[in-house]
Amino acid sequence: MKKIIFLLTLFFLVLISVYSQPYNLEELNISEEYNGTYLPVDYMNLLNQYKSHEKAMNELRNTHYTVLMPSGDRIYSDLRYQDRYAVKLQNVKKWEFKTQNETQIIKDENGYEYKKNSDEPFAYIAIANYILNALFSDYVSKDFRINENYLIINNENYKLHLNPSYTPKNISVFLQNKTPYFIRFSEEKLQLVKGKQNEVFCMQFDPTEEVVYECEPMR
Repeated sequence: MKKIIFLLTLFFLVLISVYSQPYNLEELNISEEYNGTYLPVDYMNLLNQYKSHEKAMNELRNTHYTVLMPSGDRIYSDLRYQDRYAVKLQNVKKWEFKTQNETQIIKDENGYEYKKNSDEPFAYIAIANYILNALFSDYVSKDFRINENYLIINNENYKLHLNPSYTPKNISVFLQNKTPYFIRFSEEKLQLVKGKQNEVFCMQFDPTEEVVYECEPMR
């Protein structure tokens, strides 16, 4: 029995060592120009189609990496922006690295493409800024502005949360300003909706349905 336990332990240690095998991108002949932060091309298309970060991310949750971040030593991802991990070496070896129209592209082991969003790895603010501009640039006015990973609405800062809100409501993005808020679209109007006072961060909850700001596209 002890021998079986020893062999099983040895097997799992070998398995772990294979999956966590360290690697360096230079050893794989991957140029430094591919360091940075990449978003799935399919996500970027769905973001514009649905006008919803939540819906676009949820649709690809079982097929795509949430994000790719080559850093010089390894390539990292971040599962739904909640759990960063190093991508397995055996997967990276199947990838294709190419440049199209002066933009770096990664094609993963399943054939999905990722487009560089920033030259810096782990550029979460750049991701948030891209999302906010993709969704809300048509609504920018003196009362509604975008600053890095914040929406500034009537001089109040609302920070974008990249991780999902787990709310059953069909919302565009989840925001935080002391209490949770949502952006949703209703008949072409953008609405800022307040959440419950006692809920913080990304718990499952419903909005209060109190609309605290509403506007139409400026262009």
